[in-house]
Parts: sequence; structure tokens; C-alpha cells
Amino acid sequence: MATTNTLFALLAVEKVDAVAQKLESLSPGLSLKVGPGEWLIITPSSVTTKELSDKLGIGTTEVGSGILVRVENYWGHGPKSVWEWILAKTEVPFDATIT
Repeated sequence: MATTNTLFALLAVEKVDAVAQKLESLSPGLSLKVGPGEWLIITPSSVTTKELSDKLGIGTTEVGSGILVRVENYWGHGPKSVWEWILAKTEVPFDATIT
């Protein structure tokens, strides 16, 4: 099912605290930390992987390295709260912007 939002996974982040601060300033409530240096991020569907990477500063000296993946499908076993977050963020119209 197509959605109005896009789910990204951010992995293997070098400078975890710097990324956490960036995510909070860019998109409060639109990211979910799922492990050390790992987040799920929701954006409007028009945002590309490169655009989000640039806005987060991936590859800069401030943030360091990280891997950003646009998620088209997903499956797995994890906490119920993660699945509920994904459903809530991907199945409703997007009403915030990443600036």
C-alpha cells in the first residue's frame, strides 16, 4: 500500500550524540531510536535519501559516517511499540516538514 510518508533506517552512526541532536532539531517526534546508533525516520515521500543524508550531516566531521536506507518493505520481530510507531507514522498524512 502506498503511503504519503517514507520510512528510512539510519544505521552504523559514528557520532551518535550528534545525530540524536540533529534528528531532534530537524524532526522532533519523527524519529525512533531502535538501537545504539540506529534510528527509524519518517519523512514526506518527496524527500530523497540524499536530501535526508545531507540534512543530517552524514559524512561531515560533525556527524561522521552512517548508512541511510530508504525502506520500501519491512518484516521482522521486535518490540510491539516499534511496529505501532511505524504504522502510526506511515499510514497517516504527513503534517510536518524536515527543515
